[in-house]
Amino acid sequence: TKDDKGKPLRNYSMCYDPNVKAALWVAYPLHDCYTRKVIPERTNAWSYDPHRLIPSDYQVNMAKGMGNGYDRGHQIPSADRLASYDMNAQTFYYTNMTAQVGAGMNQDIWNNLENMIRNEYICRDTLYVVTGCVMTTEDDTQVKWVDNRNGGQVAVPKAYFKVLLRTKSGNTGKAVDNSNATTIGFWFENRRYSDSTPLSSCVKSVDEIERLTGFTFFPQISDEIKETKDLARWGF
Repeated sequence: TKDDKGKPLRNYSMCYDPNVKAALWVAYPLHDCYTRKVIPERTNAWSYDPHRLIPSDYQVNMAKGMGNGYDRGHQIPSADRLASYDMNAQTFYYTNMTAQVGAGMNQDIWNNLENMIRNEYICRDTLYVVTGCVMTTEDDTQVKWVDNRNGGQVAVPKAYFKVLLRTKSGNTGKAVDNSNATTIGFWFENRRYSDSTPLSSCVKSVDEIERLTGFTFFPQISDEIKETKDLARWGF
């Protein structure tokens, strides 16, 4: 994609599973060049992802919403991409959506986590975020499917996660590496939460989330850093 001045930017990358018609993770950088409000409001440009690597047959039509009690939950948030129309519109591809519990989750504690990342964790250095979901767990190995208002069915994630990487000070002007890195992870079941503010009980190390998901995140960063939960540095 390009910013409002025509400069090429990487919007986001994803790991898409056609068997469940959903992204298992979406990775994206955060910096004010992405979040500064150039467009007046979000585009609501709901559409199939046009990239040929993911044919529309492997995507869930969500044009009219889920209609099954779940929200169309963004993995990369719309508000993280307000620097151009195209950048924001790409967050409304169906490939970026999952069936997420609305009240008490997507509309509340998850939304507040996204705001916290966007407003408190963003820094002069780049913040790297991976958002994802799991369709099965060790204790629940069956994928849950529900009817979708637009026809067909949609898989319902069991849980969601975010893992973050940045420099400790956030103001080095250097690339993040093992000499200056700090990481943190968050894990939420796909259910209604009574708390609207993310708590330390939602925090996991990146290493823990790697073990829960089977993915390796930030491979250039040492296991020692990914095993550390530096709660105070991240405001807990």
